[in-house]
Amino acid sequence: MLTKLCKCGAKVPVGEVCKVCGYDRHRQYDNTLRDDKTKKFYKSKEWTALSKQTRLRYSNIDIYQLYKYGKLVPSDMVHHIIPVKQDWSKRLDPDYLIPLSASSHAEIEREYDKGYEYMTAKAGELLEYLQKFRRGDMKKV
Repeated sequence: MLTKLCKCGAKVPVGEVCKVCGYDRHRQYDNTLRDDKTKKFYKSKEWTALSKQTRLRYSNIDIYQLYKYGKLVPSDMVHHIIPVKQDWSKRLDPDYLIPLSASSHAEIEREYDKGYEYMTAKAGELLEYLQKFRRGDMKKV
């Protein structure tokens, strides 16, 4: 089980609330970094349904782990390849959504945080992986 270190020092399973201090990283992120429009979107029925459909479309597999590392890992979430803040019009476009595990999401976000060039390169890589999966290309896996 993948864990992270809470701000209080306790080990917490990824995606869960700290049992020691009650800190909820996701709620804190919503309250401090997301604007109201984006917060509302991620809680909408449209996003919830599309997120489930996307995970089913890709057999609930972390597509990044599959093609980057040749590993079969279940997905935990759906990631916007083009961030919602950058292009609001693509927020419900299924061709720009990729299912990921928490560790893959963190790795990709670290690349995105390095700057526009890194984000563009990583987005291109992710789109290529989606195309490979849709074509049934498993030769290099």
